[in-house]
Amino acid sequence: YGKYKFSNIENATIKLNGLYKSYARNEDPYSQNLPPVAYYLNVGSRNLMSLLTRPVSLKYFESDILKKVGKIFSYPWIAFWLIGFIFGLTKITQNTPLSFCLIVILYFIGATIGGAMWWADARFRVPMMPFIAILSSYGWNCLMKRRQINSICLLNKKNNRS
Repeated sequence: YGKYKFSNIENATIKLNGLYKSYARNEDPYSQNLPPVAYYLNVGSRNLMSLLTRPVSLKYFESDILKKVGKIFSYPWIAFWLIGFIFGLTKITQNTPLSFCLIVILYFIGATIGGAMWWADARFRVPMMPFIAILSSYGWNCLMKRRQINSICLLNKKNNRS
């Protein structure tokens, strides 16, 4: 770490970096005095938000313009797919392929947070992005259908009044 641009995983282990037994080596000022259950809930939820909402870094291109453009476009893109993803999660009932996508996403989230904890960033989101995209597009599709149904209902109400 430090002297290479692309780090290897040789020195990273679950015991050193992961959530496993992290309570004993806790140096986080926000969770320093919490009991173990509250600590794991706090740290797990913060790592989940970091994993899902941290924008991709374009630092390896060594261009200030690309770094700024990446930050400008990353946040709206993350908000877009996250809205669809969350709405898709609410509409997933009794749909086996979408349930499988959710299981794969939960596996990657658990493995990432359990194994990398504070090191979890956008690069760990890459393997689960196709599954997130499927659920997000399903969620946006449901939102658009809902909007069309609402607009048709409004048109019918206006026509009935006339």
